[in-house]
Amino acid sequence: MKILASSSFPVLAVLVACSGQPSQPVFKEHEAITSVELTLVANQPPRDTTIVVWQDSDGSGEVVPDRADTIRLDSSKSYFVRVRVFNTSVTPAKDLTTTIRQSEENHQFFYGLEPPSLATVGVLDLDSRYKPVGLSFDLSAQTAGVGKFTALLSHWVDFMKKDGVSPGDTTDIRAEFPIEIVAQ
Repeated sequence: MKILASSSFPVLAVLVACSGQPSQPVFKEHEAITSVELTLVANQPPRDTTIVVWQDSDGSGEVVPDRADTIRLDSSKSYFVRVRVFNTSVTPAKDLTTTIRQSEENHQFFYGLEPPSLATVGVLDLDSRYKPVGLSFDLSAQTAGVGKFTALLSHWVDFMKKDGVSPGDTTDIRAEFPIEIVAQ
């Protein structure tokens, strides 16, 4: 499987005044991530919104998930996608997306497609060092077919080792969604 870590979006030249290197974010041990939610909004009319969920109630990711919704796309459209992660093993369920955002220098989502010809992924959000984070991305359907879409949240203990290309020290969650792209 090919894991994508692209950031294909228009680049803006910006001058930033700063006092040197970003400070090391304070890292706290993560809670279990048991659920990944993708909200897909079509970029072309009609701007349909679809929410798909992957859930593994024990958080191990090593067994068949309790739920893995199928991502269904129109082959002629691209989609803006927002990612949210949750710990649903506690009551009430806890949204961990803000925790990821607050320590984004230590995190990056990597996305993969099998087969890779189904769609392309362009990560939209960057951390303070201009490295991809992946909590939002564009997903452009390419050819009709079925396959698998993988979202892998990687973690670095030392944020300076995050290069935006290779997964980090540990995997916080690996969610695999069935994907179907339909010719319209």
